[in-house]
Amino acid sequence: MALGALIGAGLAAWAAPAGHTRVGGAEPTTTLLQSTDLSVPGGLIGGGTAPVRPPTHTIDNRVFVVGDSVMQGAAPYLGDLLEGWSVTADTRVGRFLPEAIRVVKKRRDDIGEIAVLNLGNNYNGSKEQFATEVAEALEALSGVSHVIWINAGEFEEDRSEVNEALREATRLHPNLTIVDWNSWWEDNPSFTSGDRLHLTADGAEAYAALVASAVTQVTLAAGEIPAPGAKSPKLNTSGRIPSSRSSSGSRSSGSSRSGRSGQGQSATTAVQAGPDHDQSVPTTRAPSASTSSPSATTPTTPSPTTPPPTTPPTQPPTTVGAGG
Repeated sequence: MALGALIGAGLAAWAAPAGHTRVGGAEPTTTLLQSTDLSVPGGLIGGGTAPVRPPTHTIDNRVFVVGDSVMQGAAPYLGDLLEGWSVTADTRVGRFLPEAIRVVKKRRDDIGEIAVLNLGNNYNGSKEQFATEVAEALEALSGVSHVIWINAGEFEEDRSEVNEALREATRLHPNLTIVDWNSWWEDNPSFTSGDRLHLTADGAEAYAALVASAVTQVTLAAGEIPAPGAKSPKLNTSGRIPSSRSSSGSRSSGSSRSGRSGQGQSATTAVQAGPDHDQSVPTTRAPSASTSSPSATTPTTPSPTTPPPTTPPTQPPTTVGAGG
């Protein structure tokens, strides 16, 4: 898929308040990522570009990613897209925000200046509770220069509450940048499968490109580049991403792309039986959405809003909006 053809929506983004440049109604632009032909529409990433860029200096090259099954589908591409950065991704199918907070607290020493989250696809229906959990997550990430949060595609009506809570959080947390996946997702149904949540192969590449572009834009705006000595990506994954029928015209998540693939990078993966994991074993290939381990147990947090599909992989899920 030629993602460059999707440029030009001029979409508004959410940014932090005082001290940060707001991006709203942005002119159509292209953000080109290093070492890839992928690009994303302009205006999706809050924070913008500082009027006067400070002198360039190096920062801790670690990028810590914590997420659910949506991020798990995109994570294998991040190492190639974020050249020069040491990417660690900790993902689990069905993860709610409280579990992600426990992961952040347990692995705080692994987090440098950049943390990326996408929690909110699994949602218990209370905006007030979610807002409280967002505040707790940001408190746990206190001292992290850049917290980048990918908002939720509104595959269910109440996910707009998730996105409202995230937007409101920027008023109190100047280190928080919201990335507007929802706007790009709305315009591109081929990015997700029949449940309108889990990523197709095209969607996984687009999602990863958006994450990488956010890291690049936010750090360059601050005059920051990664310190030398980047390590191979570490992908700690758990659970099997629910299978469902791909949207018309899109590649299934198991498809390969001729010439370049995010699945071929060197990485360390971990598959374990429960949440809050950090043990890993070496491997020569990054995990893909179609090979995630089915061995995960039920999380200690509330279960997703509906159970995972019970139909065969070639059939659509029995319900829509099962969460990530």
